[in-house]
Amino acid sequence: HRFVYLEDVISYYAIQFFQGYGIEEAMIFRLTRDADLEIDEEDAKDLLTEVEASLRRRRRGDAVRLEGVGGGSPELLRTVLASVELEEIDVYHIDGHLDCRMYFDFSNYPGYDYLRYKPFESKTPSDLIGFEGENLLDVIRERDIFVHHPFESFSVVEQFVAQAAVDPNVLAIKQTLYRVSGESPI
Repeated sequence: HRFVYLEDVISYYAIQFFQGYGIEEAMIFRLTRDADLEIDEEDAKDLLTEVEASLRRRRRGDAVRLEGVGGGSPELLRTVLASVELEEIDVYHIDGHLDCRMYFDFSNYPGYDYLRYKPFESKTPSDLIGFEGENLLDVIRERDIFVHHPFESFSVVEQFVAQAAVDPNVLAIKQTLYRVSGESPI
């Protein structure tokens, strides 16, 4: 396999993309926009409709950051910044390529076994060793439990939510989770 960066392909063929124009200079950059969802959950009659409307508004959020690889003159950078209403302080100069997430895909190609680590297997939280299979609510009533994810198994959290969901003494389950897998039962 041979790999080529998309920005290199675009730069190389830019003259063909903009036929009839002369290209005086080029600059590779990525613009980040404000992606906050503004939803008033208290006044929302239909939360799903509110989320959908907020997502549509978010598509054109204010520019908040410009990442640049270089190649353009200071004048070109000032022009780009003015067009998106940013200032020099909002620019992050990158030495290399803009998007390196593609490197994660390399491990899926045949012949790149050396890029693969053995799958990580999380362990039972040390606070719960010896309490496997017990009702977590009973254990928590006795003492606090600390779970250090991803090193310790997230299944404990799933188990806790499942047990709390059917416990008649639980009035509500409130939690904030970040980056939960799409495969998670939660």
